[in-house]
Amino acid sequence: MKKITQSFLKDYTAYLRGDECGNLIHYKYVEDKLIPPTKAQKLGIYFEYIFGGALPKDKQVPHAEILKSGKEMTKPYRDAYDNAKKLRKMIEDKGFKIISVGQKFDKGRFSGTVDAVLEATKKIVFDDGFTLKKGDRIVIDLKYAGTLGDRWNEMGWNLPDLTDDQKAHHGTQAKQYHYISGMPFFFMVHSSKNSRDGDRNPENEEGSTDSWPIELFRVSIAEDSVKQHIVKANHLHEKFEIERETGGFEARPSYSKCVKCAIANLCKDKHVFPEPHLVEL
Repeated sequence: MKKITQSFLKDYTAYLRGDECGNLIHYKYVEDKLIPPTKAQKLGIYFEYIFGGALPKDKQVPHAEILKSGKEMTKPYRDAYDNAKKLRKMIEDKGFKIISVGQKFDKGRFSGTVDAVLEATKKIVFDDGFTLKKGDRIVIDLKYAGTLGDRWNEMGWNLPDLTDDQKAHHGTQAKQYHYISGMPFFFMVHSSKNSRDGDRNPENEEGSTDSWPIELFRVSIAEDSVKQHIVKANHLHEKFEIERETGGFEARPSYSKCVKCAIANLCKDKHVFPEPHLVEL
């Protein structure tokens, strides 16, 4: 592994705490192979492509999922198309122009590809007092997710403030991208559950995330926090290299994880039947 990415930091941290399988770590960061996206990830990739034309890591143009009739997109993809177009117009109406999408930044051994760099075409003042002058640039990371308003998921987006676990998870990406780009960093999270016309979906229960279809998170990052991120990242990278050279990575199969794993068909350690958990009474 030549560069330290935010994905590596998240995955290897999960491995060290026992939540990720070493076979997957080896496949992604030693063999340097891409993991096929999940169904939800494919929808997000399509959303980002329609928003700004960004291509995924495999550089293949994303295509919409089509109904069996072969004539129309499925509803999730129709929604993603509409929402991406609306979001782009909303951003432009606010006074931003898109400078780049899918731009790669490198700084020393750190690397990352940001979803979009925006430039203010006029003075922009947010309600919290954060101000951009004409010509100022920011980085935004787009999320098209069904976890907006979810406080229980580490990868969710609790409102009005993220939980500590969510700050730790999303903060890795924020600190990494702020460091390599040198620009203010924002997450723009669009709910994938809202209906096409932007109204709440009547099929969902009261309190649904559809009451918050889009949220913008400005990540304020202290300089000491960036320094700590760099130290921790270098330590993880060194630990990874030692483990790779000395003993390899520990396989941690379980039936519940293996049935969802993208490399299960290639894995000699996969579980094809649930192993018992011992309960002593």
